Amino acid sequence: IQKGKKPLKKISEYALDDNIDLWSLDEVHFQQHGSRCRMWVPPECRDPVVLHYPTRKSVGYYGAMRLRDGKLVYKRETYGRK
Repeated sequence: IQKGKKPLKKISEYALDDNIDLWSLDEVHFQQHGSRCRMWVPPECRDPVVLHYPTRKSVGYYGAMRLRDGKLVYKRETYGRK
């Protein structure tokens, strides 16, 4: 350790090693639920309840980025109706 410098954390030491690839991973999921609709409601009905169809569309992405050069790999996963 050089005088006046703080020691590097272990992950920083790995980042400087050309024999080690460090990747950052993440995932995200988007879901589409029921949407708004316009309708006529009798005046005596103060709080109408509208039931939505029980299916929904969904998509998820899984990805990883190599920290050294920014290379990105990802995969799309679909669930439910397409």
